[in-house]
Amino acid sequence: MTPLHFIKSDDAIMVNIFNNMRERQWVTPCHLSLQIFMSKFETEVKDKFEYFPRVWLRYVDDIFAVFNTKAISLDNFVAKLNNRFPTIKFTYEVEHNEQLPFLDVLVIRNSDNKLEFDVYRKETAILRYIPNDSHHPFQHKMASFNSLIHRLLNFPLSKERFEHEKQLIKNIAKSNGYSVHLIDSISLTRKNVKSPLECWSLYFINEILAKIVENTNLYISAISKNDARERRGKSTDVCEIKAFLGLLHLSETLKSGRLNTKELCLRFDNLTTREGRKQIDKLAAIRSLFDSFLDNCKKAFTSGKFMKTLQLMKSSRQSEEDYIPSKPNRYGIKIFALVDAATSCTLNLEVYVGQQPEGPYKKPNDPCSIVLRLIEPISGTNRNVTCDNWFTSVQLVNKLFVDHRITYVGTVKRNKRELPLDVTNTRARPEYSSLFGFQKNNTIVSYIPKKYRNVIIISNLNHDDNIHASTDINANPLK
Repeated sequence: MTPLHFIKSDDAIMVNIFNNMRERQWVTPCHLSLQIFMSKFETEVKDKFEYFPRVWLRYVDDIFAVFNTKAISLDNFVAKLNNRFPTIKFTYEVEHNEQLPFLDVLVIRNSDNKLEFDVYRKETAILRYIPNDSHHPFQHKMASFNSLIHRLLNFPLSKERFEHEKQLIKNIAKSNGYSVHLIDSISLTRKNVKSPLECWSLYFINEILAKIVENTNLYISAISKNDARERRGKSTDVCEIKAFLGLLHLSETLKSGRLNTKELCLRFDNLTTREGRKQIDKLAAIRSLFDSFLDNCKKAFTSGKFMKTLQLMKSSRQSEEDYIPSKPNRYGIKIFALVDAATSCTLNLEVYVGQQPEGPYKKPNDPCSIVLRLIEPISGTNRNVTCDNWFTSVQLVNKLFVDHRITYVGTVKRNKRELPLDVTNTRARPEYSSLFGFQKNNTIVSYIPKKYRNVIIISNLNHDDNIHASTDINANPLK
């Protein structure tokens, strides 16, 4: 049957009108011939009927209409529709308790006789979707939530109904084994962001910029008491902070080292309370803003299937700096990052500050613990993580696979006790040779790129000794 929907007021009601075209198996609901027939049918009815509803909205063969009951009775109108074609019968559904569902929209008439909208679900809806632990492709799993979020962002919902629907979607995700951060990330990324500035604003939200302005002005006010120059005591604002951050981005893009930031008054926290916070956190100077930025990274980006962990070195002259000889800067602040392998977009970060004081921020700094903290946003999502040999251990590979449903690919140091002697001993092996080893879940391969050089990789993503056909004549399994 084809539905027609009407809304009732003193002289009008909402109605759903249905016809039986699909029951007669004319065509599929979206078939072109059905659209052509209904368009022609509507044109004829408008031209020949004395009265036609003032609101008539059709999707395929479902119709929503606002009907004036004083002009003509609803039964007479539907009878005229049915007389047009004897084989096509129209039925209707009238609003009940000031509400009428149309497709997945619930149309509500409030006390002011104005329309409001909500998401409509049948009472029998079980809210069951593809579970996270299934072996369906990741894109198929995300399709359901992309649809739910698209509807959430495009329906004209009130603030209360928007938050209620968003929380319901989070509960759906949680009950099906997904992280609630997934919903936040989809919500932000589907806001029709087009320009680079809009993308940047997803990470540096107004609250972060306002906090920088507030703390910087507090510092300027404190130091300006001892400086008679008016220029030194002028407060900053959000526009100036954005301009400065833009210069930093431009300096990094152009690989310029001439931007002097040593004498800047930029501050990220309240200096009057910093010493107390440093008693339990060495990162107290930036902790609040860093956590806010990191939370935005998790919300604004939905990563792909393949991730990688990195050790980043930011050049610095602070007392907390580290030394890594393999990095270009060698000295600086060490940052551990979880990024998307395809786009390098950041999903999680951790700043290394050494051993933290006793308190909530004291955590183990061994490589296994660091990786387990970094992968928290993607735990249980069946993604893959790639790491270098500083992080890799058999214990970490097994723990990620068993406890977090994450596969692993990474290089291994030769001094790991778990490695068999045949893998670590390279004296009798020729160049470009590959040696494979297999366990229940893990595969290990040792490759000799040149004499006395041994590259060892462990993986629980690959489980055979085949070398891809596109590999060069040196039979390098790492390419």
